[in-house]
Amino acid sequence: MSLFEIAIKNIVRRKIRSVLIISAMLLSVVSVVSMIVYSKHMTHNIKTQMDKFGANIIITPKSESLSLNYGGFSAGSLSYDQNLLKAGDVDKVREIKDSGNISAVAPFLMGPVFIEKRQTVLAGLNFNNVENLRPWWKINGKKPEKGEILLGARVAEILKKKAKDQVYIGKFRLTVSGVIDHSGSQDDNLVFVNLYDSQMILKKYGLVSFFEVAALCSACPIDEMVSQIKDKLPNADVKAIRQVIAGRMNSNSLYGTFIFSILFFLAVISFFAVMITMIGSVKERTQDIGIFMAVGFKSKHILSMIIIESVLLSVVAGVTGFIGGNLLTDFLLRYSSDLVVSFKDIDFSLFLKSLAVTVLAGVTASVYPAVKASRMDPVKALKCL
Repeated sequence: MSLFEIAIKNIVRRKIRSVLIISAMLLSVVSVVSMIVYSKHMTHNIKTQMDKFGANIIITPKSESLSLNYGGFSAGSLSYDQNLLKAGDVDKVREIKDSGNISAVAPFLMGPVFIEKRQTVLAGLNFNNVENLRPWWKINGKKPEKGEILLGARVAEILKKKAKDQVYIGKFRLTVSGVIDHSGSQDDNLVFVNLYDSQMILKKYGLVSFFEVAALCSACPIDEMVSQIKDKLPNADVKAIRQVIAGRMNSNSLYGTFIFSILFFLAVISFFAVMITMIGSVKERTQDIGIFMAVGFKSKHILSMIIIESVLLSVVAGVTGFIGGNLLTDFLLRYSSDLVVSFKDIDFSLFLKSLAVTVLAGVTASVYPAVKASRMDPVKALKCL
């Protein structure tokens, strides 16, 4: 009978002990795999959502006549009378080498206007991609079309206007399409129209004040993109909003660090659980080991037999743990979000890695009890009979 057959028979004969060893490793594998897969899906989802959270590159004309602070960051120098950018420059931004990392480019035209003898700031933009640049907006009404205006919350309160009311800006009569809920941003103090209407009202035909660029920051080379845009638009200042980028990447980094800290402690706990269980198993088999050595088995045979058992139990735990981890992740994702784990999402490289680590951990945890068993005095072992 080979050592492999002996190892299998011993596993089958000591079912409870084998189940305990498998369970110790299985719980760890399930936890580790599920947390890695869950972290992977949630991190991807977080990055996707964060990438939608407004602009992170601002393109402004080179001018020193007026400094504009917009949305809590400096948008550079603006001039409402000279050195404005052209609306067609948006196409040049889309032509840069890393344009694939751009989710939205929005031209803005801004200028002071009077509405019912009250001065405010008019902002013109294209509303077809406003969801990418202003995902926090909640509009009571609808986005403005031609001849319509969208009011910030504070402006609407001061003017006492609501959806479907009429307002006048000079000779232009506009219908209020909706009111933006309080957002705590500078948008509360602005009024918005589509870009064409703003150019007509401000008499800035074909011009824009600045561009907002939303880049996919999970992988975007911001500095390179800024340089590429500068090459395309030499008469513009191009700046990255560092705090937004740093905040996004730092959030993902902290999330990953937290997850892997938990995984480390789980692995350590599992390692010692397997070691203690294997030590108990060796003590239970003192008589068997004494008999094996009495009939001619050498220390290396005893060592190999215990290691083989550990490998077999580790493989079972690794395979079932990987399957269980993905099933648990699917349940958690369905419960906590609208995400699911499909077959195409299964990372088979993770399966090989988790199996290899499980076997390595199982063998490592079995080395001490295996060496202890191989050095057992057969005479003392037989006395236990």
